[in-house]
Amino acid sequence: MTEAYPSDPSGLTRSTLTRLLRTMDPVAEVDTFSVVGGQFFGNGENKVSTAGRAEVEIQRVGRPSRKMVVKLCRPDVPLQPLYRNEVAFYRYIRPSLDLEIPMVFGADFDEESGTFGLILEDLRDRGAQFPNATTPVSREQLRSLLDILARLHAHFWQNPDLLGRLSVIQSHTEGELFEFFMAPDSVPALVRSEIAAEQFKRELVEWIGTDEAVLYDAVRRVQLHQATLPFTLCHGDCHIGNTYLLPGERGGLLDWQLAARGCWAHDVSYVIITALSISERRNQEKELIRYYLEQLSRHGVVQPPTMEEAWHEYRLAANWCLYIGWLTTPKTHYGVEITACNVIRLCAAVADLGSVSLASGLPPPPPFAW
Repeated sequence: MTEAYPSDPSGLTRSTLTRLLRTMDPVAEVDTFSVVGGQFFGNGENKVSTAGRAEVEIQRVGRPSRKMVVKLCRPDVPLQPLYRNEVAFYRYIRPSLDLEIPMVFGADFDEESGTFGLILEDLRDRGAQFPNATTPVSREQLRSLLDILARLHAHFWQNPDLLGRLSVIQSHTEGELFEFFMAPDSVPALVRSEIAAEQFKRELVEWIGTDEAVLYDAVRRVQLHQATLPFTLCHGDCHIGNTYLLPGERGGLLDWQLAARGCWAHDVSYVIITALSISERRNQEKELIRYYLEQLSRHGVVQPPTMEEAWHEYRLAANWCLYIGWLTTPKTHYGVEITACNVIRLCAAVADLGSVSLASGLPPPPPFAW
């Protein structure tokens, strides 16, 4: 019988942390540790949604003491597909990437208990700040994030490893992660519940002239369409709150639970729309897409999308960003202001870009099959 990972930092032990560290360093051993803080589930002020974070000072045998962050599973909601997926990213993909992504010291998913643990560097040691939809992001900071995405996407552009040895990272159209988000009785049921319960979500969806069923259909159509385009490794959940900013206008990418094989536009649309105010986005989005395409070419993609093709896919991708990205999210996770700001920005973008009507011209999806 294996040892389950705790959902609360009070359950951390030397043996648990040693077990986690040894997934990346077979001889690692924890001498002493102390929990010095963290972000956990509660009243919406801790800005956590799918995993808690314990801030831990760890003294490894023969190593200097170091502050680390331990990600822990939720105690109340079964999110095993997300935990399994993030562990796969940090175990099999992160070690080979020379990108601004947190350094990983340990990553494990325990199949028997359905629990997981991740040990990551504490980014605050490098002066990191953590933006969200209510904080300003400069043009240079956003371009830095787009450059990281271009480097990531270029590295995995039509890369056969994603169909072979790295196929543990699933696509947007099949597998347990797809079923988790798109099976009608799973996340779509949560969207329906949120729209029914939260008047601001209900009225914003009404304001853009649509409803949950139409948005669901739009997302399914877009996913099937974009699965026919050149594939790459997507961050998968690239809203501005899953990024960090370092001194010198540099940025990085956090929280890889939704990493997937998919279309580049999935990431680019989400970070642009959530990072900028409505007026900033309207003024800058085309220039930012051009910048991303230039970087994609610079980092080795021989035939990147044309601007016309990119604009089309960017507009389509906005459907997922609204429907799955933030209509699902209860305000208790991030607080009212961050939640409302994201939903407002995404509704405005979907309306401005004609995303729903554009998706309606795509072939209809087949009935969902389990």
